[in-house]
Amino acid sequence: MKIETTKSDWYLIILFFVTAIPVGLGGYSFRDGYWMPVMDTLVYTIFTFVLTYIIVYRLFPVFFPKKQILRLLFWIIILMILFGFVELALYRLIEDRTLSDLKQYGVILWS
Repeated sequence: MKIETTKSDWYLIILFFVTAIPVGLGGYSFRDGYWMPVMDTLVYTIFTFVLTYIIVYRLFPVFFPKKQILRLLFWIIILMILFGFVELALYRLIEDRTLSDLKQYGVILWS
């Protein structure tokens, strides 16, 4: 199974990011500068785009045609957990915090 991006897919992707970026930036106070909100939004945009690409264009074509839905779900969950850890770490570094602050989330990797 090969999934190809159509013109309407690109319209939906653009619509999503055109909506998500202003909503994400709306939660910041720009009194301290623009660097942190822009970097946070950039990390969010890159991680969302890459994760969506991997799930839709790499995992679905492998598992969905074979009806291996539980394996697909398992790999999506693992991938989202890993991306979440890295994304949280990047947010901490952007905010000039140490990675040891992630202990509050109960991450076993930072014990």
